[in-house]
Amino acid sequence: VGSSNKSGTDQWKEYFTGMFGKVTTDDIDEFGSKYKGSEEERKDVLKYYTMFKGDLDKMLECVMLSEEDDKQRWVTEYINPAIKKGDVEKHDVALRKTLGDGGDDSHDDDEDSEDETTESEDDDDDDDGKKNKRGKRSTSGKKKKDTKPKKESSKKNA
Repeated sequence: VGSSNKSGTDQWKEYFTGMFGKVTTDDIDEFGSKYKGSEEERKDVLKYYTMFKGDLDKMLECVMLSEEDDKQRWVTEYINPAIKKGDVEKHDVALRKTLGDGGDDSHDDDEDSEDETTESEDDDDDDDGKKNKRGKRSTSGKKKKDTKPKKESSKKNA
């Protein structure tokens, strides 16, 4: 490196400050006011909505400058219209679980009926281990069925 007394970190900091200038909180606030509500934010929200299958909490980690309060706005302004247009799949269960207020009134009730049944099946059947969230047999139910034949075969061999 040269005979400079500056550390590598200081040299990189100086280099990037010279290239881009110092970023201030005012710069970030200005960018945020342009980004929020923009086409770029809409594309980001829909990209991460699809990637995380409706998990708004994971989306908060990826959408720039996002805050908890943005979740309801995303659903109302971007996600629900995109679902209605057929641009993205509907992930109602994940949306309701991660919206934070227990649900979103902007969904059509008749479209939710299938997911509500799925949730009630989860509540009713998961305790006895018969069905999971999707109404399918749980892993524990499969293990019980798988272990019985093994025990029987071991008894026959003994």
